[in-house]
Amino acid sequence: MSAAIVAFACLLTAHPAAQSGDWPHWRGLNHDGLSSGPGWSAQGETKWTVEVGLGYSSPSIAGGRLFVHGFERERGVDIVRCLQTQNGLELWRHELAARIFDQDHEGGTLTTPTIDGQRLYVSEREGRLVCYDAGTGRVLWHKELAPLYDVDPGRYGFSGSPLVAGELLIVHADRVFAFQKATGDLVWRTEPLQAVYSTPLPFTLGATPCVASFGQQALELVELASGARRATFPWQKDPRVVCAAAPVVVGQRLFISSAYEHGCALLDFTDGAARALWANRAMRSKMAGCVLVDGFLYGFDESLLKCLDLEGQERWRVRGLGNGALSAGDGKLALLSEDGELLVAAATPDAFHELARTPLFEGGSCWTPPVIAQSFVYCRNSRGTLVCRDHRASELTPTVEAAHTTVQSAPTVIQSAPTAVELPAAAELCARHLERIGGDAAVRRHAALRLRGTFEMRSQGYPPVPLTIDWQAPDRRRLTHEDAPPRRVTHERVFDGELYFEFDPYSARIPEAAAQGEARDSSELFAAADFARLYPELCTTALAAFDQRSCYRVEAVTRRGTARTLWFDAATGLLAGREGAHESLVVFDDYREFDGLRLATRERRFAPDTGIEERLCIERVEFVPVEPALFARPEAVQRLLRTSER
Repeated sequence: MSAAIVAFACLLTAHPAAQSGDWPHWRGLNHDGLSSGPGWSAQGETKWTVEVGLGYSSPSIAGGRLFVHGFERERGVDIVRCLQTQNGLELWRHELAARIFDQDHEGGTLTTPTIDGQRLYVSEREGRLVCYDAGTGRVLWHKELAPLYDVDPGRYGFSGSPLVAGELLIVHADRVFAFQKATGDLVWRTEPLQAVYSTPLPFTLGATPCVASFGQQALELVELASGARRATFPWQKDPRVVCAAAPVVVGQRLFISSAYEHGCALLDFTDGAARALWANRAMRSKMAGCVLVDGFLYGFDESLLKCLDLEGQERWRVRGLGNGALSAGDGKLALLSEDGELLVAAATPDAFHELARTPLFEGGSCWTPPVIAQSFVYCRNSRGTLVCRDHRASELTPTVEAAHTTVQSAPTVIQSAPTAVELPAAAELCARHLERIGGDAAVRRHAALRLRGTFEMRSQGYPPVPLTIDWQAPDRRRLTHEDAPPRRVTHERVFDGELYFEFDPYSARIPEAAAQGEARDSSELFAAADFARLYPELCTTALAAFDQRSCYRVEAVTRRGTARTLWFDAATGLLAGREGAHESLVVFDDYREFDGLRLATRERRFAPDTGIEERLCIERVEFVPVEPALFARPEAVQRLLRTSER
């Protein structure tokens, strides 16, 4: 027993040392999102699961220990935990009083612990910085940056993780700070740079060690030794700016990317000045950022998984994974989808090649990149479930691959014309769909409908909110949904028979021509009975896989002369979806009967530009008159029209 006690005491006081294959801080050993050390298999099995508290923090791993940061809502505390990687058992924990800061996204921790030999560094969303003894959890020093230095954590809170650089600890908290890592003494600080969401990155400019700081207005290079500014690249293109994704080192250059209307750029620092070799909107990283594998960038452009070359050209894209996160290594991508699935895919620029898929989570946001350490893969969701997966190739048991849900731009063809089996004519497929939903009379029976249900945009962190769709024949449609709590802002999308517009209490927008045409067609209440008028040209081209279903693909030309693809479920005859150039990909499912009319009660829409997925769920249908005033143009839209006329 004495020997066991001594051994356990040694375990508690031993200090983890990062080695090849470990993942000791945000983005891994080399700050690039890539695993090092042993290879890992696409197939794996779950080894253990633990609950670690609310938040988006990644785990950090070194020397057989895992450190993770989470928030316990009931007691109002942040908890730093040290776990054994072998079994997930807790070795120590430390609690500090905290509060919900970001009401929009369920709150919780945002930063990743940083392991540096005997010490563990943890920063916090309101500006607290703590140094722990990594073996015991004893606090060695701590600082409250907000009252000390008058820094503002902004709307979402500081989310940059600490960076150890030699004897310095670098932290983003509006300013860039450098502290003595052993004592916490301040060495230097910059002027305010709005560095609140991204993590500082080591970068060498010529022969000078620097820190790359991605703030809300610019990418800044500051000298590691003094904090002096060496180069600046302005990056404020739109008021909706969220620069959170870590820059990617590409030799002597840096790749940056941020969401909304910003996009990405490859920066060169020849002669010490920052300039863009190219800039475009092909990659708009919202949080986790990209990885560079063999000269190609892989990442999430809003909700589109993409591969770019180093000229900024898109090589491929995949829809349906939502606003996910990824890491890479050993020639493979480890992807965590918005729906909580772990996917493994080949890191290759020729096409997206999925190798394995495993559902891990139900509920919560899955925005935290997987961690790959010593052939194990660690994933968490925002609600605090942490899963350890064993991906050692030699010790795996067979697993059953889950059904695919990814919607790719070019579905796999099962059978293409010409074939030995004649494909049904497009007109026959349209007639079959009309029959299945109740026939011409059922479609035309009601001149107005009111649909009620829920609207969901998981990639934006919004849970299902109330939805109403008012429809009036022949082609007027109004979709209303609330914003997520606590704001409760109402958003409207209206096609009034002539114009499609969107508005809320703060702004209004009139989308461009492609969206106008799509909205007109989507607003046709009697569309199923008028296919011949809506689509003067139709041709069945293949039997193909679409949204996990065997469907007939019909190539169509709309009444406006634009191309569109329709998908009809081969088993049921019902319309399964549609897509077109510069249009949304729409998936229809779960048809149910209401007063003799069958309607799709589940609709998934993928925006053409961003891939952002919206989910509409219809729970109730009311056959009631709809007031024409519901489709009236608000003053904000009329002002836009008057401005455009001038």
